[in-house]
Amino acid sequence: MLKAQNMKHSNQLKTAQKIITILKTNGFEAFIVGGTVRDYLLKINANEDIDITTAAAPQQIKLLLCPEKTTQIKINYGSFKITFENYLFEITTYRKEGTYKDYRHPSEIFFTKNIHQDLLRRDFTINTLLMDETGKIFDFTPEKQGKKDLKQGLIRTIKDPFIRFQEDPLRILRAFYFQSKLGFCIEKTTQKAIIRKNHLLAKISSQRIYENIEKIITHKNWHQTFKTMIETKTHLFLPQLNQSILCLAYLHETKLKYIQAHHKLKRRIFWSMSLLLNNQILASFPFTKQKKKSYQNIASLSLYLWENITFNLFKHGLKNCLLANQINYLLQKEPYAAAKIQYIYQYLPIKTITELNFSWQEVLKQLPHKPKGTWIKHTQKQLITKVLNREIPNIKEQLINFVLSQNQILDK
Repeated sequence: MLKAQNMKHSNQLKTAQKIITILKTNGFEAFIVGGTVRDYLLKINANEDIDITTAAAPQQIKLLLCPEKTTQIKINYGSFKITFENYLFEITTYRKEGTYKDYRHPSEIFFTKNIHQDLLRRDFTINTLLMDETGKIFDFTPEKQGKKDLKQGLIRTIKDPFIRFQEDPLRILRAFYFQSKLGFCIEKTTQKAIIRKNHLLAKISSQRIYENIEKIITHKNWHQTFKTMIETKTHLFLPQLNQSILCLAYLHETKLKYIQAHHKLKRRIFWSMSLLLNNQILASFPFTKQKKKSYQNIASLSLYLWENITFNLFKHGLKNCLLANQINYLLQKEPYAAAKIQYIYQYLPIKTITELNFSWQEVLKQLPHKPKGTWIKHTQKQLITKVLNREIPNIKEQLINFVLSQNQILDK
């Protein structure tokens, strides 16, 4: 029977087993395929949807698996995403592909009843392994290359890598993604093909590049992956990220140990650092408004962190100031100072505006003829700075007197 590394995925695998049983009972061969099988054999906790491949045609799949609950996606490619017993699955009809028309999609597809033909269109040998409803594993690659590569930790394309990367250059970034996720090496001929074909990354949309870089940096083997990208000169064809990849690939050992202690490279560190090294980043990739603002704030903060560290801690918070220091540390602009920053933050007189023992309402009552305006914002910043610098104690009467005295000066 099927086993998994966590209860949720175990239940999802059992549900996939039911789907395969339904298809087989009705005369259609079917298997679990791809990442689920690979990660199952590697004893990795899977967190992605389960892919099922079958000899059943799209309409037959819909008819058998509750069509009212089926979300149809890319029907012309024979692929559906369905929700079955509250789990999401992608079910694809066995198919062969014609020539590629746009460096991404085949010009046409042909449904087939032959699983061997279907597996030939997949990207890497380690992703062609199959599992049936009993948990039995099948490897239909020549000489069982899929299992061999999985055991040896190799990323190897199905068929000629020069042709596969010419068809779809995104497979180059997927090879790096699997290196980062699994800690595997890229097989020599596959690596040579990357060197020859990496210029075709210019054909890939910024959305696809962004998605795959995000996957690379959030897995633990990102550092070796960046080194491989440099060895294959792939970083040269990612011009917006060239400098950040170089910087992180050749970190001093102590800096590398620091990041590895956190298991993965934080997105905010990578993208904020990349922004500092290349200000075209924000225009080059499809960040959400929230992420764009976040990366801008951290990058900007890193430039003036120590100009007024107490006010920056008050305004931006401890977490953001630590991130800014980490970026400067990695860029060799300043020493690692987390302990110092945390100490300063711990002894701030106030950490948020709500802790300021002050009421504008009371001040404005004493200034009835003073119109509201920018002076309020200016005075409040001045007040906060003086409290943070311990020039004025956080005592209500003294704060009010300070503001009143400042306005008397301004009114003269």
